[in-house]
Amino acid sequence: MYTRDMIPTPRYRSGAPPARVPHDVWARHYDRVLERTFGRDYETFTERTLTEIRARCRPPARIVDFGAGTGRLAVPLARDGYRVTAVDPSPAMLAVLDEKRGGLPIECVAAGAETYRGAGEHDLALCVFSVFSYLLDERELRGAADAMAGAVRPGGLLLVSVPSRSVFESFDVETDDMIRCVEIEPEGDGSPFYRYRERTAVRGRGGEETYEDAFRLRAWLRAEVIEALRGAGCTLEEDLSAGFVRWGADYLLLRREDGSG
Repeated sequence: MYTRDMIPTPRYRSGAPPARVPHDVWARHYDRVLERTFGRDYETFTERTLTEIRARCRPPARIVDFGAGTGRLAVPLARDGYRVTAVDPSPAMLAVLDEKRGGLPIECVAAGAETYRGAGEHDLALCVFSVFSYLLDERELRGAADAMAGAVRPGGLLLVSVPSRSVFESFDVETDDMIRCVEIEPEGDGSPFYRYRERTAVRGRGGEETYEDAFRLRAWLRAEVIEALRGAGCTLEEDLSAGFVRWGADYLLLRREDGSG
């Protein structure tokens, strides 16, 4: 079993966090670390999300997944016959996804949610888990809303999640082959900004390896996200939050206006 003293003190303790894309340094451990962190709940949560998607559109519908990461949703959707565009700002995360996809119909695009520009040809846009939290100001939020709305066809759907402040809490996880120490601290009383710092040690066939990561997050209000998406031409169609209550986020289904009115 690992202990805390096996993890080196992060270099950013006495200064600013390293300037890099979040998750790049531990992309190849990402799937394993999240599985160890959340256990069977992670699988259940993923399947619940897939069920909602499958109920809204059928293969071979086109789906764009913002913050696709290593393909938690993109890979099973592509296996189902959907045509998927996986958008993520981390080249390392997309490299892991690229290894997984084989001959599956997944197009990988290295871009942030706020910078992606794609033709409005998708039937459904996804922006779930914690993607909105990486957008730090109003300009980025509006840019992401415009990109998501612009990526789907008129009348197309958007499934988004907005994490509540309850998930912005520090935690530790210890297993036989991993110890993960995550600190999430507000930047001030009442501030929507948080500092995320992680130190993790993992053990595998190649021996022991440690990594550290640090970046800023923002807790957006549900109303702020909905307003930005409305400004991009979307309307709220259904609140799906009751099905995801254990995950501390609002899950919302929106529709891009078809412009026929």
